[in-house]
Amino acid sequence: MGRLRGIKGHEAVRAVVRAGGVMRQGKGDHVNIKMPSGAIITLP
Repeated sequence: MGRLRGIKGHEAVRAVVRAGGVMRQGKGDHVNIKMPSGAIITLP
């Protein structure tokens, strides 16, 4: 796997939501995003 550039958490959340995800509040500082395929992504 290649190197990932350093991005902030809120930037990652914004990118995944733009890709079609629906943001849901997670536990603490985490955010759960449900994708149209049914997959759930958790980002800190």
